[in-house]
Amino acid sequence: MIKSATEKVATVSQALGAALYAGAAAAAEGEASPSEDGVEDAEVVE
Repeated sequence: MIKSATEKVATVSQALGAALYAGAAAAAEGEASPSEDGVEDAEVVE
Protein backbone atom coordinates (compact mmCIF):
# COMPACT_ATOMS: atom_id res chain seq x y z
CA MET A 1 0.00 0.00 0.00
CA ILE A 2 2.77 2.46 0.88
CA LYS A 3 4.75 1.44 -2.20
CA SER A 4 1.80 2.06 -4.52
CA ALA A 5 1.13 5.45 -2.91
CA THR A 6 4.80 6.39 -3.26
CA GLU A 7 4.76 5.38 -6.92
CA LYS A 8 1.62 7.45 -7.50
CA VAL A 9 3.22 10.50 -5.86
CA ALA A 10 6.34 10.02 -8.00
CA THR A 11 4.25 9.81 -11.17
CA VAL A 12 2.29 12.95 -10.32
CA SER A 13 5.50 14.75 -9.39
CA GLN A 14 7.08 13.84 -12.73
CA ALA A 15 4.00 15.06 -14.60
CA LEU A 16 4.08 18.34 -12.69
CA GLY A 17 7.78 18.77 -13.41
CA ALA A 18 7.19 18.14 -17.11
CA ALA A 19 4.38 20.71 -17.17
CA LEU A 20 6.55 23.32 -15.44
CA TYR A 21 9.42 22.62 -17.84
CA ALA A 22 7.11 22.96 -20.85
CA GLY A 23 5.74 26.23 -19.51
CA ALA A 24 9.23 27.63 -18.96
CA ALA A 25 10.28 26.58 -22.46
CA ALA A 26 7.24 28.29 -23.97
CA ALA A 27 7.96 31.47 -22.01
CA ALA A 28 11.57 31.44 -23.17
CA GLU A 29 10.46 31.14 -26.79
CA GLY A 30 8.20 34.14 -26.33
CA GLU A 31 11.07 36.23 -24.97
CA ALA A 32 13.37 35.29 -27.82
CA SER A 33 11.22 36.98 -30.44
CA PRO A 34 11.25 40.77 -30.62
CA SER A 35 8.23 42.38 -29.07
CA GLU A 36 6.18 45.08 -30.70
CA ASP A 37 6.19 47.62 -27.88
CA GLY A 38 6.63 50.74 -30.03
CA VAL A 39 10.12 51.47 -28.67
CA GLU A 40 12.87 52.12 -31.19
CA ASP A 41 16.60 52.44 -30.59
CA ALA A 42 18.06 55.72 -31.80
CA GLU A 43 21.36 57.59 -31.80
CA VAL A 44 21.65 61.27 -30.89
CA VAL A 45 23.51 63.18 -33.61
CA GLU A 46 24.64 66.71 -32.83
